[in-house]
Amino acid sequence: MPKNINLSINIAIVMSIVCAFGFVLLSVFIDDIYTQLDESTYQALSVIAPLYILLAYVRGYNTVHGNVLRALGKTSAVFKINFMGQWLISLPLLAVMVLYFDASLFWAFAVQPFEEIIKMLPFRMLARKSVQELNEENMSKLMYE
Repeated sequence: MPKNINLSINIAIVMSIVCAFGFVLLSVFIDDIYTQLDESTYQALSVIAPLYILLAYVRGYNTVHGNVLRALGKTSAVFKINFMGQWLISLPLLAVMVLYFDASLFWAFAVQPFEEIIKMLPFRMLARKSVQELNEENMSKLMYE
């Protein structure tokens, strides 16, 4: 079973990389696809392009680990990781950056991938630990009739 879980995680990571590459292509050809946008819109999108490209990878990575953990019965742990990342770190950081430091568009958007990067290690560590603890007895507890 752990082999199948690791394969699923690896496939999801590859798909996240494919999505990130799709965003790279979009950022290269955006002016050809959307020909009527204002120049300031193109500039704003080019400024945040590295962020949404990175976000595709880290969010996909965290999503698959979070879903594996939920499937293994660790829903409350996933909630705690997400709560701490968003409500205790990202939102206060964003508020301080915007309200007190008048942060630029780039830095306001940078909070999202930063949050996901912060959550990567706890998700990975808990998922690895949970998969290692997986045995026939634990699996039977996860089955619903």
